[in-house]
Amino acid sequence: MKSGPEGRTWTKALLREGSTAETIGASLFLSLLFVAPISETLNNVLIVLLFLWWLSTRPVVRELRAAPPHLLIIVLFGAAPLVSLATSTVGEPSDRLVDVTGAVKFALLLLAIWSISSRARASIDVEPVTVCLVAGAVIALVEAFVTWMGSFEGYPVLKALVGANGSALYMSLVLVSAIALSWSPKLPLSILGGTVILISFCYSIMTASITAFIVSVCVLFLAAAMSAFTGRWKVFLGAIAALAILSGAVLSATIAHDYWETFTREAAANLYGDTPGSYRIEIFNTAAEVYDRNLWFGAGYRQFGKATSVEIVADELEREGRSYEGERSRFYHVNHGHNVWTQVLVERGLVGVALLLSFFLATAFRICRNVLDLCRRREGGLEPVRLAFISSGVWIMLFVGGIGNSTFHTEHGMAALVLLVWSLARFEAFRARTHG
Repeated sequence: MKSGPEGRTWTKALLREGSTAETIGASLFLSLLFVAPISETLNNVLIVLLFLWWLSTRPVVRELRAAPPHLLIIVLFGAAPLVSLATSTVGEPSDRLVDVTGAVKFALLLLAIWSISSRARASIDVEPVTVCLVAGAVIALVEAFVTWMGSFEGYPVLKALVGANGSALYMSLVLVSAIALSWSPKLPLSILGGTVILISFCYSIMTASITAFIVSVCVLFLAAAMSAFTGRWKVFLGAIAALAILSGAVLSATIAHDYWETFTREAAANLYGDTPGSYRIEIFNTAAEVYDRNLWFGAGYRQFGKATSVEIVADELEREGRSYEGERSRFYHVNHGHNVWTQVLVERGLVGVALLLSFFLATAFRICRNVLDLCRRREGGLEPVRLAFISSGVWIMLFVGGIGNSTFHTEHGMAALVLLVWSLARFEAFRARTHG
């Protein structure tokens, strides 16, 4: 497999042709993917270090001019909460400043990731990225299960993520990486990928997250469709067969240990709101009453809970001559929207919704163009196929997952955007290197 210039591997290309600065940037990027589900503190430290690295090693203005449209859109989306500091009627600006700077820091992180990934000669290919992401998730999962086995309360949740749904969606992202890794011509990596496919899929069943389950099924269908490009049918079909067997075993064990009732109750809650925290329709009703208080730029990043509080909703209803107590059953108050569009509408306003929609459309266009390029040329080896699959799978996770959860509220959203920006940049660099 030719994964670098003149057939050299990424590691050799980076060591021989990449400067010390390039090596440091690549190492920080890989470390970020590794620690994302393990430690929120380390995750934040690495984000800051990558941002500082980018500022110190790149001509910032020139980099911004060369950035693709989808990247500029998501950077503006990340930086939009700066405006809400001045326009929001929720809370005090000083209370929102920490969260806003976090959002801006993340937007600039994406520029750093694109900057690293767009280098055609010495940059980061699929295997080191997928290995780091998978390895970090497996370590976090083992830790989560050890903790869970000691208490048997709730579900095993990854340490740095918020709630079972956040963990399950992160494992859907791991599933995308594991499938790309299972197509590796190196047998140990292929076996690792196949094993993690089983683990991540079963995890989405155990957490009773219908959103993650649907995302995982969509990703598996996508992988089946793209397997023709890899020539790795046996590996993928073997993993799918083992997946079916293991999933059946997990479900059988669940029923045998009287967990089935809990599973069906939690799954129903995701759809109908039978338990606290899962009232998606009621949450939308709550947001619909108050979003126009900060119509254009929203209430501010991570201000969903305050913007949809009982007091604000009651005040809005009173203005219209309605009673909160009389309509109380229609509302539910939580700290995030359980739907990316509801979340963005309240926190970033119509401008944020327009930017997010533009981002999804722009990335979908580039992904379709890349896949069509693969269909036409059918050359270039395994690397472009895996890059096209990763970008497509991550897009599905962000868009479909966003229907059932607040995708940009926790680490799984951050990791997904980083992976999407990286894979699109790498595909463009690969195409420029091989086709001119």
